[in-house]
Amino acid sequence: MTGRNKSYYAKFVGLSYGMGCTKSFRPEARSWYGLAPRNMPQQLTELLRDIAHEFYGASSVAQILDHLQCLLKALPNDYCCANGIEVQEQVLLMQQSVLNIKHFNNFLRDGVQSLVQLVYAVSQQSDNEINHRYGADMRLITAITLIFLPGTFVATFFSSSFWDFAPGNTGSKVSGWVWLYWVVTIVLTLTVLFVWRWFTAIRRLWENGVLKKLRREKKHEDEEVGKKSA
Repeated sequence: MTGRNKSYYAKFVGLSYGMGCTKSFRPEARSWYGLAPRNMPQQLTELLRDIAHEFYGASSVAQILDHLQCLLKALPNDYCCANGIEVQEQVLLMQQSVLNIKHFNNFLRDGVQSLVQLVYAVSQQSDNEINHRYGADMRLITAITLIFLPGTFVATFFSSSFWDFAPGNTGSKVSGWVWLYWVVTIVLTLTVLFVWRWFTAIRRLWENGVLKKLRREKKHEDEEVGKKSA
């Protein structure tokens, strides 16, 4: 295990400990134990990038060693002296070391990917809990509004100038223009509903048009890439 792999493993263990996936304690991973969950996706992505870079380097070294091994095997028997055999053994040892590094990188990559999925699952669960709590609050507010809305409407309606409940009034209690209230109210309500429906339909058509345009552009790009590849 290289020094960088040790640091990657310490970071991986620290993040796993922070997510509650392991109870093992490593002093070198102490700085990652108290990491905030909102920062974990970024840290895990950076760790995946570092692991991929390390794996690429190990793969390049493995190819060089394989080529060197082929060159050594192609030498005539006259050149296979004690030094040549020792070089071959050293190359084999280095190949095995590089192979172990690649296996370890694969282990870290799989572990980090599982942590990424866990982080997103926990975040989704947290968002669902928050939405559920907000939904309960909104239902409570809606219930209170529905309870007080009729009383508010009645109080507002009868406090208008269309009604006259003064103690000294011996004439009509309601104005002859009370019908105007209902006409204006109904017209405004229908206008608001019409504008809302019209705006919703326009937005839906615009979104569908944009999506279709993006799909056409993506299809055209894929066709161009396919032609270039062919």
